[in-house]
Formats: sequence, C-alpha cells, structure tokens
Amino acid sequence: MDKFGTYTIIIALIMMLLPDIFSVFGVEDLMTEPIYPMITIALGGVGVILHVLNLILRKQLSFSAITLLSSVALIISGVSLSKLEIPNTHYLTLVGLLLVALWIAVPQKKSNKKADQN
Repeated sequence: MDKFGTYTIIIALIMMLLPDIFSVFGVEDLMTEPIYPMITIALGGVGVILHVLNLILRKQLSFSAITLLSSVALIISGVSLSKLEIPNTHYLTLVGLLLVALWIAVPQKKSNKKADQN
C-alpha cells in the first residue's frame, strides 16, 4: 500500500510540472483543461491518504510523518488550484514549503544506534 501511495504522489507531481516543462519548449495548449489539475489533486490526495492509512496500520504515525505528508498535500493542492486561477491559492503552496522547512529543521528521533555508527 505504501508503494502505491508513493507512485500516485509521484504521478501527481509529474502532472503538476508537465505544463510548465512543455511551455519552455513552446507547447502552450497542452493540459489547459480544468480536469488536469483536478486529477492531480485527486491523485495526490489518494497518495497521502494511502500513506496515512499505512502509518496508522503499522502504528508509526508521528509528528514528522504528519508534517511531511501535509506539506506534500498542501504543495500539490496549492499549485493545482492556482492553475485553476482560484485567488490566493499560492498561500497553500507557501504553507506547504514552510512545513517542509519545519520538517527539515526539527531533529528526528534516533531509533537505531547501529545505523549511526556505520
């Protein structure tokens, strides 16, 4: 289940970036329909939900995991909703990026001391 969640998040990120990549090469009319950002949000949401369910089932839900998954969800939804030209959705992307910075700044609990020694 974890693998499928990762795959759907990666597909959502690729779908989120493809219009900008193609615009560099001069292709402007690709993925301009409003269904593409909605599919991107749906795939990203399904991926995040699959990861949360997997963490709950394995009883490994932590502040760090919730912070990272919510930041991924906020970034995907912020960029996709801004493609739909909904006002002030760039703040969702900003909050997602700030949560990534928080996730990096907060130290992780060292659970395996042998891995630190290697």
